[in-house]
Amino acid sequence: MLKSVAEAIQRAVESETCEQAEIYDDYSGRCMYGDTTTGVVVPSSGVVISSIMKRPDLFDDIPNRDIDEIKTDSMGHDIILY
Repeated sequence: MLKSVAEAIQRAVESETCEQAEIYDDYSGRCMYGDTTTGVVVPSSGVVISSIMKRPDLFDDIPNRDIDEIKTDSMGHDIILY
């Protein structure tokens, strides 16, 4: 995920909920074979969806293809989007 996308998700989640979103700069997800990308840890996908719906203005400059390519992994109680 582009860092700009992770930062927009982080701002949306933190501005619209009482939840924290933490950015990971060097996340290596499933089937990435050691490659790294930026990820953002959030409490749930529902929190992200709700936050994006409330703050779509934070995503105006982000092409849809960058949103469409987001993947997720479970991190116990939280999830990471990358």
